[in-house]
Amino acid sequence: MLAPVPVVDEFDQDFWFEGIATFGQYVSPWLLLADERRWQATVDRVAALDPTVVVGCHTPAVLGRERVAQAIEATRRAPATVVAAQPDQAVLDEINRVLGAAA
Repeated sequence: MLAPVPVVDEFDQDFWFEGIATFGQYVSPWLLLADERRWQATVDRVAALDPTVVVGCHTPAVLGRERVAQAIEATRRAPATVVAAQPDQAVLDEINRVLGAAA
């Protein structure tokens, strides 16, 4: 998120979908190795609960069946979505350099 946002309705939908895939792959790199059939079966189990609210660690609150359904569909596609490379040590070094120069 570029700024704190309490509910997902305040996000651009494409930005949100990209974030779901990006953080899914960043925090769970095994996602790229997951068996597609098993992944979809796991997502099916969550969808079968018919949730109306999702509160996650890497997304604002998702409220309402329509938005939850969109989150589930984005989660289905997360393993196959191409995302930006995860920041590495060079990025951290650059952040530290810039912050050190600002001090």
